[in-house]
Amino acid sequence: MTDLVNVLCIKWGKKYGPEYVNILRSMVARHLKRPHRFVCLTDDADGIDASVEVMPIPMVGFSEFDERKPWSFGHGWLKLTSFKEELYDLKGRTLFLDLDIVIVDSLDPFFEQKGEFIVIREWDKTDGTGNTSCYVYTIGAHADALEYLKNDYPRSIEPVRNEQEFITHFCSAKASSTTGRSNGA
Repeated sequence: MTDLVNVLCIKWGKKYGPEYVNILRSMVARHLKRPHRFVCLTDDADGIDASVEVMPIPMVGFSEFDERKPWSFGHGWLKLTSFKEELYDLKGRTLFLDLDIVIVDSLDPFFEQKGEFIVIREWDKTDGTGNTSCYVYTIGAHADALEYLKNDYPRSIEPVRNEQEFITHFCSAKASSTTGRSNGA
């Protein structure tokens, strides 16, 4: 028996409407065979299909995120709330997907990858930055990234342009220091 996994997305503000969540849910249902929960973290659940588990974007004890400061809306920074140590009742392996992607093949192989943080490669970068439109992790395993961000803000974001540089560099450095290698798909 295959363990239950999570598929997580996040919707905030007005850039993407509920139809993006509903279409993503439909694509996941067609392309993921293993048992799963499909969860959307959002600040506005109106119009989201009843087959989607909807939960508020969590408060993380970082005023920049909790008060939705303007910079936190840009470049996907609010995705980092998915790294909260306790994310409602979610447990285990989780595939995070952006709302504006198209799924054309099986998602099951993502859950077969070994590693604490698996991220697709950013197609136009050569420095190891991942594209966080798609990543696999275990709920709670990277709460230290969120803690580092908030405890050393704003210095913690000075060397990066966006959240995908922040999280992939943080997780790569963490993996390198513990295993001598980093994870990337």
